[in-house]
Amino acid sequence: MRQFFSVILTMGLNKVPHFHDYWSKKSIYRNEYICSLMGRDRFILLLKFWHFSDERNDTEDRFYKIRQILNMLNNRFRHILTPGKFIVIDESMIPWRGRLIFRQYIKNKSHKYGVKLYKLCTPEGYTFKTIVYTGKEGNSREVNHGKNVVMKLIEGLENEGRVLVAENFYSSLDLVEELLEKKTFYCGTLRSNRRGFPKQFMSKKLKKGEVEGLMLPSGVKVIKWHDKRQVSMITSCKAHKASLVDTGKIHKRTNEMIRKPMCILTYNDNKKGIDYSDQMSAYYTTLRRGLKWYRKVMMEFLFGTALINAWIIYNANTDKKMSKKEFTESIIETFGGRKISGTELPEGRCTDHVFQRGDKKRRCVGCYEKLRRTLNSTDAS
Repeated sequence: MRQFFSVILTMGLNKVPHFHDYWSKKSIYRNEYICSLMGRDRFILLLKFWHFSDERNDTEDRFYKIRQILNMLNNRFRHILTPGKFIVIDESMIPWRGRLIFRQYIKNKSHKYGVKLYKLCTPEGYTFKTIVYTGKEGNSREVNHGKNVVMKLIEGLENEGRVLVAENFYSSLDLVEELLEKKTFYCGTLRSNRRGFPKQFMSKKLKKGEVEGLMLPSGVKVIKWHDKRQVSMITSCKAHKASLVDTGKIHKRTNEMIRKPMCILTYNDNKKGIDYSDQMSAYYTTLRRGLKWYRKVMMEFLFGTALINAWIIYNANTDKKMSKKEFTESIIETFGGRKISGTELPEGRCTDHVFQRGDKKRRCVGCYEKLRRTLNSTDAS
């Protein structure tokens, strides 16, 4: 199976139109490293029977095919690294266009259709925990879905003074107050129609550059700021106030210092963790068309999320940094049991002679000797 994994990772680095092309006789497609590890028929057979659960178990869980191994991965992710002060929650997508009862559509994602994941990450991009959304049960309406997702993801991280950063889908007064009771602070964007906030304040229009704040009896603050457009933030951090601070950056046109509320800076600096994780997973991805949905999801977890986590841990604990490509190559060599060796390139023109200016035009003897071995007498003369 290690060689099987090595082949899959190599396919991510070297894309061809179809699986079979890696064993093609055409040199433009053929991959000698893959051919040296495993034959085509054996690879197709292993891929066909690659399962992650006992099919005989009758269960109502829509995700039972990979539930067990996903729980195992989440446990490993939690034990390897302890998050710092800031943690981030957002949703991600694994592309899938086929028929699936819990397929989702998110218009602002690069892959709009697919299996939706809720991820808890560090600002550096390490994925700490993942929940797969399998759709609502029956025709019942989902109540406080965003809050429930957050509480499941941060389970075990409460009462340690961390700051949770999330977008407006999760932000609500009930959530922020409950987190505050568990000594966990919150900073995120806020929708203007959320319940529990004064309508007069939430609907008020600000001029460009203005900032206003409102503190609720529970200690939760709502800060509104108008930059290119009006933005509402909800925060329970003590350092966040309704005032502008210097960002250390100069505006290119006006040469003035750019100023923003502290909560905006906190949100922007830490929110990029999940975006970075998704971006790195997209490089040299092993996902392909034609796979069963559960194999595609599992490939994303094993060769996307788990690989990125291992790469981040490696670079954080060594002086010699590696790019994701170099790290993937080292994993391929470890699993495959052999080095990735380069092929000999064809020799070029003769270079062991120098040019000299002569009285008449002559033919290079060294180049002619090389060419006459491959060209016929008519072409070489």
